[in-house]
Amino acid sequence: MRSVGAVIIVLTLSSSSAWSWGYQGHRIIAEGACQAMPEPMRIFYKSATARISGASIEPDSILKPRDGEAEQRRHFINLEILSAFPFTDIPPSLQEAQERYGRRKLEKSGLLPWHIARVHDDLRSAFRERSWNEVARKSGWLSHYIADAYQPLHATVNFDGQKTCNQGIHLAFETDLIDRYKALFRSECVLPPAMGDPDPVPDPAALMLAELRASHELVADLLRADTKAVRAVKSGRADYFEELERSAGPMARDQMKKAASMVLRFWHSAWVDAGRPELPAQLPRRQR
Repeated sequence: MRSVGAVIIVLTLSSSSAWSWGYQGHRIIAEGACQAMPEPMRIFYKSATARISGASIEPDSILKPRDGEAEQRRHFINLEILSAFPFTDIPPSLQEAQERYGRRKLEKSGLLPWHIARVHDDLRSAFRERSWNEVARKSGWLSHYIADAYQPLHATVNFDGQKTCNQGIHLAFETDLIDRYKALFRSECVLPPAMGDPDPVPDPAALMLAELRASHELVADLLRADTKAVRAVKSGRADYFEELERSAGPMARDQMKKAASMVLRFWHSAWVDAGRPELPAQLPRRQR
């Protein structure tokens, strides 16, 4: 009965509109990227880890309550609204996408890849201005949006399994599963220190559209994992989250590691594009 109750709680919580990796997931991704940064950026990012980790949840904790729907649409893209599988004809240029689909349809689909490109530009500007606290803040925000692109349910109209009798899978997968197995996720989502420069990011929106297409390919497997876990509960064979961890936990950790690696790549790209400014060894105290 406790297992069934857990499923009911998940279904209730999942009516929330605050879709995103949970706070634990976003912090793990941002902190992992900080610790793996290549030289000469590593010292600064390690010193700023706590600040960046805190900023990585601000798009959910501050921006969504403040900006409402305008912020909500920056966290996802429902690819099926714009195209058909394999979604390769969606223009990476925001202007071209607006001309093809119209602003209203594009906003309905979600703006995630284009917003990532915008925040990448903001981070590059902060590097150029040597505004180190703004670098930390925009690094955290950029980490958040990139991480969202690696949550498969951020790429589909079936974002909570509502079309396939999987209602509640969104928060169960991205928040409750990680909270329950926090130590496992923290231990297995570690990146090795980067050696040498990461690959450049010549077109952020195009790169993230490609990653979102790859995330979308995982949706069916994730929904099957949820169905399997619910059936295990009904038959009395297993706890819902124990079964979901077996079926989808490795997927979640793999996606989070990919997200951290991409975050590192974007941070480095913004710094390179800004002219490789010399970074301080410590993050300056914020002025009150």
